[in-house]
Amino acid sequence: MKQFVEQLKPRAKLQTPLDKVQMYISEEMTPEAEIQRAIELAELMDTKVASIDAQTQLKGSNKNRITITQVVNDKDRIKFAALAKEIIDAEEKFENINISSARAEKDYHFRHTSVARSIYVQLKPSGAKGQVRDDPNELLAGIFACLNTKDPTNIEELDVLIDTAKKSIGKSQGHTQGQIDLFDKAYTNACQAISAANAMKKMLGGTADKVFMTGVKWPAEVEKFKRDSYGMKDFNSSDIILKKGNTYFGVSLKKKQSKTAEDPTILNKAFDTILNGPDLASIKEELLKKKEQFYTSVIKKAMDEKILTKRPVNSKNWKTFLGGGKTGTKSKLGNDYVNKSLKSTSSHFKDMSDIIKSNEKLIAESLINLVLKMDLNDLAKNNFMFSLVTGNGRYGPNIGAVIDEADVYDVETVVEKMDKLGWSERNLSIEFNNRKVQAFDVGATAAKLFYVVKVGGMDIIKIELRYKGSFTAQPQFFAVFTNKFKDLLKSDV
Repeated sequence: MKQFVEQLKPRAKLQTPLDKVQMYISEEMTPEAEIQRAIELAELMDTKVASIDAQTQLKGSNKNRITITQVVNDKDRIKFAALAKEIIDAEEKFENINISSARAEKDYHFRHTSVARSIYVQLKPSGAKGQVRDDPNELLAGIFACLNTKDPTNIEELDVLIDTAKKSIGKSQGHTQGQIDLFDKAYTNACQAISAANAMKKMLGGTADKVFMTGVKWPAEVEKFKRDSYGMKDFNSSDIILKKGNTYFGVSLKKKQSKTAEDPTILNKAFDTILNGPDLASIKEELLKKKEQFYTSVIKKAMDEKILTKRPVNSKNWKTFLGGGKTGTKSKLGNDYVNKSLKSTSSHFKDMSDIIKSNEKLIAESLINLVLKMDLNDLAKNNFMFSLVTGNGRYGPNIGAVIDEADVYDVETVVEKMDKLGWSERNLSIEFNNRKVQAFDVGATAAKLFYVVKVGGMDIIKIELRYKGSFTAQPQFFAVFTNKFKDLLKSDV
């Protein structure tokens, strides 16, 4: 690394923040010039840490210190601070100042010989989505539910709360080190976890004693609550289980950025997996045959059109002709061609819709149970309660930490409301969403089927059936509650 003093050699033309520092050294320093120099010194760190982009601006100043903020991606915040300190240690005229608070890993503080005051740089996370592959949301929500804390409003308070969660990790079982490592790398997740934790503490009547994570393996103490049903090994879809006293509270946890944001899907289930049991075995076999016939026909047509090289295709090898990316190759059919075939009157989605119609009540019941987990109400006799909780919150460098009220639907209330609608009499139906164009209809723009599941004539769940990824796999059901049903669950009726 070049020494700072070498970079201050006279130049014919000013090009970098370092050149500007050289200019200021011989000048009489005004407070405004000193602040400008401090900003340029912080920008120097951004220039030298080439792998991470930072947005630099003044936060404030007093007689002893100039405070600057730099906004970086959530996942890069601690790394940037560490690299900046290394640069400061290596350069002449710079001196690191130790930060004794909990922010030691997240900010940096230094002096420079040309500036009378010290320069404190507060690193703020950007709050951008998609910064981490794994998701610390569930573990954070569980730990926060064990803590008696107040909501943070800014990054300083949020950092303190996250550090407290790290120190309280002993209250959790079943987590991974990877989840803990992500606590400081996903700040919107943390806000959503706080929102969910607030709701869970209200539901429990106080803080939880312990939290169990079920994502990798169900811990021994709660394994007795695991259930296989409706083709699911994890029908009890509790992402976390909280314990208070002798009672266990299972939570299926979702998240969104605000109460008014679009709801996350609460079901992601392959079509053929709901066709289980002796009543539907023959239907499942029929579906497989129709799928083979459809794709074999599509592939033969592509060969006739000279899109694919002509060679034998049958019900045994048709899968080998798919997977050609967006546009395809001479040996593998492209996704664009398959999607076009699925958006036609001869679409395989028509076969699926016929099966759904002829088995309407069975499939409607399966979907309702998969989404609402009605059968888990039976676990109440074993001191187990189940709820769907959606944490609502977000973080941004300008807005700070925003914690909205969570959405909560406990299974006891769900069962009570559903019985009033006609669930116990199985007054169920699954009908096309008439506001949408089905994949096999003329004018279809999406390779999807759109449904509404009804109980007693009320729209309960909106369903989409579509492919997710490979066409060789089964299409999947995606579900969200209707607004009517959410209003009913919140009402006193």
